[in-house]
Amino acid sequence: MTTAIVNGNTIKNMDDFHDQISKALPFPDYYGRNFSALWDVLSRDIEGPYEIIWKNHKRSEEVLGKDFVTLKEILKDLTDLWDDVKVTYD
Repeated sequence: MTTAIVNGNTIKNMDDFHDQISKALPFPDYYGRNFSALWDVLSRDIEGPYEIIWKNHKRSEEVLGKDFVTLKEILKDLTDLWDDVKVTYD
């Protein structure tokens, strides 16, 4: 299983999140760095099984606000769709 670590302590904006997730998993070069592109890549382009561990997620929640809520919804929908994808908030 591939494990991707996202570190909330180093996320200050959405660009930081996109940088981390696209380096932690084998994202294509054409990744669009927005919510729709994130869904497309995670649900179609990245082969499971894989796990995303979001460390210090409370810090990301404080910094990203409603964007964090949207990210959590995307990740929840992803785990509902695929049995071989896991997301953990640490």
